Amino acid sequence: MGRLHPGGRRPWLARRLLQIAGSHSHPRSIAHHTWKVADPTDLQTNSGCINLSGPRCTKGVISTNHAGISPDVSVDLPADPADAFTCYSCDGPIALQRWVPGPLEKAGLCLRVFSPSKVNLFLRVVARREDGYHDLASLFHVVDLGDQMSFTQQEGADSLSCNMPGVPTDQSNLALKALELFREKTGMKEHFHVHLEKRVPHGGGLGGGSANAATALWAANELCGRPAGNADLLAWAGKIGSDVPVFFSHGAAYCTGRGDIVEDVPPPLPLDTPLLLVKPPVGLSTPEIFRALDLGRRSQADPWDLLRRMTAEGLQQHLCVNDLEQPAFDRLPELQRLKERLMRDTDGCFSAVFMTGSGSTIVAAGSDTVPPFLSEAPYQDVFVARARLVARQPDGWYQPSC
Repeated sequence: MGRLHPGGRRPWLARRLLQIAGSHSHPRSIAHHTWKVADPTDLQTNSGCINLSGPRCTKGVISTNHAGISPDVSVDLPADPADAFTCYSCDGPIALQRWVPGPLEKAGLCLRVFSPSKVNLFLRVVARREDGYHDLASLFHVVDLGDQMSFTQQEGADSLSCNMPGVPTDQSNLALKALELFREKTGMKEHFHVHLEKRVPHGGGLGGGSANAATALWAANELCGRPAGNADLLAWAGKIGSDVPVFFSHGAAYCTGRGDIVEDVPPPLPLDTPLLLVKPPVGLSTPEIFRALDLGRRSQADPWDLLRRMTAEGLQQHLCVNDLEQPAFDRLPELQRLKERLMRDTDGCFSAVFMTGSGSTIVAAGSDTVPPFLSEAPYQDVFVARARLVARQPDGWYQPSC
């Protein structure tokens, strides 16, 4: 199961990483009150409910600005913002301000949420386990290439639709598995229709399906009044897939075990570090890549040394180690040629070029300028996207950087 590293074994390193990272450390936590609703419409906010008095309006949408509610929460509003909203915990008035777009939008019973992806800044395969899996040590970072997911409450059963042909819409989809697991763990009875607007390519090592599952867990928890905390969601995420727990970090995480032991670390790089994601039209199967891995051809670099040096030195080619490149390049030689050309024919504009996950996406860091050679005929079907690193508030979710 997914779990947070206790952090007690290496407190000196955590302190040192915070010192090195400085202003790039993750956002502060936000305190939350419990809210109750007095209005018969029973309007829910993303932090629980609100006590509403005063006349109703039909369209007024604002964001609350109060110690008890995250400022990105949108709620329907009485006609006059001066009408009383009272916190049941402290009996204090709630200051209000005009709504600005946040990481999610809620209209009626529909919740629209951004679902990000991830890159592995380095990935070491530590050992092959007796159960057939592998122990990993990897520095993950969430990025803002992502999908959009809409959640609507409905009766009877969950369902899913998607704009991209070929994406499974039955119970094999990880997002629907996440909703089923949420009900199993919480005892909640709500079912949802999920509409998925897909942008993250399949089979690219970007964790798009895992992010969809994590987003579904988070959204269901929001729509059901937050019966679970982040630690619960993190633990449950590991039951869905190895990459799902990382999305319940703050955005940067050192992951071990099968990838399910998640240790929050300060972002090792500025969040505005430009990335270019380049994926050929052919994807790679993660199980096949692991089966083809020759442990004798792995890097010998110490993962904690890679983390320390990357935090201090930034993204450098010799630090962006990925032990899965060897089997991926063996199976897809054109992927190795793509990486080499991004390194060779770009006038040194990238500080590092490396594969993420089990492939087949190549990450070029330090610039998001698209090299001219990618417009040539052999590369016309290559997926290319600009991206940035992203983090999240402890009680919020991810959103695009712009």
